[in-house]
Amino acid sequence: MTLAAHASPNGGPVGVFEAHADIGSPKLAGNATYNAATQEYRLTAAGYNVWFERDEMHFAWRTMRG
Repeated sequence: MTLAAHASPNGGPVGVFEAHADIGSPKLAGNATYNAATQEYRLTAAGYNVWFERDEMHFAWRTMRG
């Protein structure tokens, strides 16, 4: 069995993260914001349960080496 997730960046850098994107095809687009004054991140998302037939969520990432 092969599983693949589709992510197309729909947002640029936010805080320490280089980008953020919806995974799958959720009906409502997600978003990520960073409040530098309070050092708080907020990710909003909608999607299907990630444990069953398909995955839908919003994800923020930063590439690291090591």
